[in-house]
This record gives sequence, structure tokens and C-alpha cells, in this order.
Amino acid sequence: MSDKPSYDLLCMGRSCIDLYSNDIGAPFEEITGFSAFVGGCPTNISTAARRLGVKSSLFTGVGEDPVGDFILHFLDNEGIDRRYTVRKPGKALLISGTGLSLDPSRSATAYAAEVASENGVAVFLDVDFRADQWPDVQTFGAAVRSVLPSVDYVIGTDTEIKAAAYKGSGKAEIEHSQVNESTVEADLLESIHTLLGKGPKRLFQKSGTDGCFIFEQGGGEKIHVPGFPVEVVNTLGAGDGFAGGLMYGFLNGWEWYKAARFANACGAYLVTQHGCANFMPTQDDIQTFLNNHGGL
Repeated sequence: MSDKPSYDLLCMGRSCIDLYSNDIGAPFEEITGFSAFVGGCPTNISTAARRLGVKSSLFTGVGEDPVGDFILHFLDNEGIDRRYTVRKPGKALLISGTGLSLDPSRSATAYAAEVASENGVAVFLDVDFRADQWPDVQTFGAAVRSVLPSVDYVIGTDTEIKAAAYKGSGKAEIEHSQVNESTVEADLLESIHTLLGKGPKRLFQKSGTDGCFIFEQGGGEKIHVPGFPVEVVNTLGAGDGFAGGLMYGFLNGWEWYKAARFANACGAYLVTQHGCANFMPTQDDIQTFLNNHGGL
């Protein structure tokens, strides 16, 4: 048996899909369609070499999803050796309530959660209730509850949790302002149990300066995870920072208290800033913040 490889060139690195506008030169908002092609520097080079007659192989990873199917189909058609091309499912999927407001986003979100759950991928739902995206609170609640059998973890504020569990009884008001606000008159604990009864393992109740509370399916005492006292500059995006921190802790195998405490720190850091995505903390930022605020 020969130890020599059956390929001449091994390219290692990323593979992806590139989307090209079908309306060359048009402003982005006026584009009517895109063409999808395989891309990624090592993938491109392995293709170029293969087409010139080189026996090329590609060392890359693709997801167990339609994008991965698209890339592998291309590699097979090109005759590129893919013994070192692996398929690797993600460890977690996060969906949002806003993604359920209209089709095709609603169907795509529900389908993604269903497929992820069936393949052992943890599914997180950020309730993300934005009142201006919905005709009424009852419609929102019905949509959110419809995906809960595929959801493992729910993240929401008091109002979001009540809205997600709302079935039409009690008072629900939506106030339209620069930042949409809503009030739902309902029992918070009952709402939490309603949502957990649909399938999720845990619910994380975001409570601002109080930090957060963790509730488990099947009852048991709630776990209070303290927050961090800071001077608030801007609250927009704080919940997103919290969710990002919680996902980080989960993906690193932390126990839930530590993960939620870290999430609280990320949210607290962000409210001291002037914006959202551009001001999300880096590892250095959050470690400095923790060092100055008592740690985890």
C-alpha cells in the first residue's frame, strides 16, 4: 500500500457562498435578485488548480444545511477531492420573536428551529417583542408559542414573557413612540410556567438592574443572578449584549449561574455606551469591566 497521497495540492481554509447582484451597477436597494456562487480563497484556488489539471483536495468544513449541500455539490462536479472536507453541525441556534412576524421570515425561522432541534442543536429564543411589527399582542403570543416545542431556552423581559404567553384575557396595550412600548396585565409566574410547559428546558427572565432570574421546566425554585450597578447612558441593545454573553457561556460549557452572571455583565457594559453592535464588549472590555465590578 502506497503512503503517497492521491492528490497533488491540498488547500486549507474557508468555503462559503458568494452572492452577486443580477443588476450590475444598480444601487443596493434597487437590486432585484442575486446569483449564488461558491467562494472562499482556498476553495477558489483548489478549483482553479483542478480546472488546469492539478489533482487538488480541499481541507475545509461546511454545515449540515443547504449551504453545505450547495458547496459539496460544486466540489463533486469539479472533481475536487474532499476526503478532508468535514460536515459539522452548529452547537446552537438563536431565533427571535420578530422573525416570526411575517412570511417568509416566519416559516424560515420555524423551519430552522425544527431542523436544529431534530439534529441535536440547542435552540435559543430571544422573545424580542416589538409591538410595531404585530397587529396585536394575542397574535404575537400565538406565533411565539407555536415554535416552543422546538426551543430549548427562552430569553425575555417581564413584558415580553407576558406577551408571549398572552391568549387574549386581561388587558394588553401597545403605546407607539420612538421606542415601542407595551404593557400586558398578567401574572408573570403563570406566564413563565405557560411557556415552559410548551417544551423549553429553561427560561431566563431579564430584570434590568436586578440582573436576571432562571426558571427550569418542571418547577423548582427560581435562581436569582445579580446584576451590576452602572451609570446608564443608553439601554438599547442591552438585551442583545446579555444574549451574546449567555451564548458564550453556554458554548464554553459553563454552569448556568456563571453564564447568566457573565451575560449580565455584557448587558451592563453596553448600557454605559452610546449604541448597540458597534459597542458590544470584546473579551478585553468585559474582563476589565468584571475586574472593576467584583468579577463573576
